[in-house]
Amino acid sequence: MELRLGDVTTQGCDNSELTTAEHEMETFIPPVEDDCIDLGTGWSAFCQTPPVSDNERCVTYEELDKTTSKKRKKSESSEENEEEDEQPGPSSQATSPQEQKAKKSVRFSSFLKEQQEDICKGHLCVTCGDKEGTLCREKFAKGAKCILAEGRWFTPTEFEEFGGRKSSKNWKTSIRFKGKMLLVLIQEGHLNAPSRGTFQSARRSLFNIKYESETDEKEDDSCEEEDQGMGEPLSVQCGSVTAKLYKFRFASGSKGKSIRTERCWLTPSEFVQQESSITDSKWTKHILCNTRPLKYLIKKKVLQVHSALCNCELCSSENQHLLEQENDDWCLVCGRDGELVCCDTCPRSFHGLCHISRPSGGDNKWSCTFCLVENNQKDQITEQQALGRPISEYMNECQALLMKLLSEDKQRNFTPDPSTTVERHTGFIEKPMWLERVKLNLHSGEYELVREFVSDVRLIFENCATFNKNNEFGRMGAQLSTTFEEEFRHLFKIQSSPP
Repeated sequence: MELRLGDVTTQGCDNSELTTAEHEMETFIPPVEDDCIDLGTGWSAFCQTPPVSDNERCVTYEELDKTTSKKRKKSESSEENEEEDEQPGPSSQATSPQEQKAKKSVRFSSFLKEQQEDICKGHLCVTCGDKEGTLCREKFAKGAKCILAEGRWFTPTEFEEFGGRKSSKNWKTSIRFKGKMLLVLIQEGHLNAPSRGTFQSARRSLFNIKYESETDEKEDDSCEEEDQGMGEPLSVQCGSVTAKLYKFRFASGSKGKSIRTERCWLTPSEFVQQESSITDSKWTKHILCNTRPLKYLIKKKVLQVHSALCNCELCSSENQHLLEQENDDWCLVCGRDGELVCCDTCPRSFHGLCHISRPSGGDNKWSCTFCLVENNQKDQITEQQALGRPISEYMNECQALLMKLLSEDKQRNFTPDPSTTVERHTGFIEKPMWLERVKLNLHSGEYELVREFVSDVRLIFENCATFNKNNEFGRMGAQLSTTFEEEFRHLFKIQSSPP
């Protein structure tokens, strides 16, 4: 459902019996036997997940790349599907608690006992050469890119090359967990290895499709859609103009605004018109995705053209349906769908609570804070001048900067109070700070000068560097800190330093 102001229109153990959905929570209950290992808490601390009591003796985790945004029009049907999924099936009724517990039991090899490491967690800290990463067990079993390192996902083969061990040509021995080869974990049944060649084919194919030289049977299997909901966008280009194409919005050349630029949503035909050097309207030829024209994607059924007689909302010519395609189907700040407030100046959308300055209803058109900042006429100033200005003069800039950070913190490592999610954080960090606290201080008027706001934000990243040192989360903090400094200079129009 949309809310448009002005036109008021208002988402452990690897056991298939426990879960089959990619985005569900998994729980591992360790057995009581002496030869099974108690769960550790170190990884929970580094992942900044909420601590779990010893009495529960379980570990929960969220998928690192969890995508929860879904199209607004399908929110009601999604809730109905969730209710159906919660109904117990015949198999669950026929299984006793004792049998379920027996199925969850895992015997550990001696090296795991000695190091007291819980192999049944959803993610494992692995190394290859001088590189460290986080291996997602569920993605590994599916043959997808499963190792997160320095903010990027790798297949085991790619991670082996990333770690400088390409010459080994055997990731099972090059990649290690606590000094032990992944080959050992696979042979002992602690990791479910995908079918042979799965990782190599995933690396060769951009759209999960095989090359034409391979058999038809393999090609058909590889064309199956893996995306759920909106899916990942495709980077497209037409001449010098670049954008993102969302498959769930694609209908045809003139129907379905499926291409998102910085300023608006466009149909493929409209996108071609953005490049002045192109004189014809052959969008299937001129729009490229990784050097391949859209004609190739249509042929491989990555994109499917709707029939000329289609009367779906994407193909509809009704004003209401056309208006709904002008804005994003997800909140810019949290990335989820739901009741969204749509900006009348740009394609951005927000939840009312996510947009820091609460939108108010009315008949006038509404512009988001980002648009207000982009359209202001303030002069360039030095950084020291900006830090000394009253917060009231730069409230829009501060709000836009904070919303930018919240949107970039996709794993919510820096948004909640770390003392509630990270073990030993309070005793180690003298003055904790987090993005939600900065948001509360800004909203309640705690800051008088821009300097105080900037100081608290920078304190978040200083604490992160102190606590995490040079591990994966320390690097993620450094990356977000760089984003903050760049956006701070851009939004506040800071003068460039003389060479």
